[in-house]
Amino acid sequence: MKVSYPNAFDLAMAKRDGRTRLGGDIFMHGNALSIGCIAVGDAAIEQLFTLVADTGLARTRLVIAPNDLRVGGAIIDDGAPPWVGQLYRTIAAALAEFPVALESNSAVRVDGSARPTNAKDLVLSHVRLP
Repeated sequence: MKVSYPNAFDLAMAKRDGRTRLGGDIFMHGNALSIGCIAVGDAAIEQLFTLVADTGLARTRLVIAPNDLRVGGAIIDDGAPPWVGQLYRTIAAALAEFPVALESNSAVRVDGSARPTNAKDLVLSHVRLP
């Protein structure tokens, strides 16, 4: 699954910061290892592919967060650019649509143990790398 990076916000902030080498071609994929992409494991990516196929790509939105901003809020490094707070508020607003499950920090586990009925029920709040 291709990640929309750099998106319009990324491009605008890079221009503002004077950055020109943003990279690209970032994908969310199976396997446990990746260099520059988001590896979520084979079982999880199969579930995500099925969810996107069932829901439709046009009705699917990927929100990548530094941590689950619905619980505990954002942690912003002192040296972070001034726009990081704005970005985290935007991400937090997107995640606010999804309830926090009592037993975990994500509404649905992405390890094959649960399958939501539609994409709005799916929250991939963070990725654990081995």
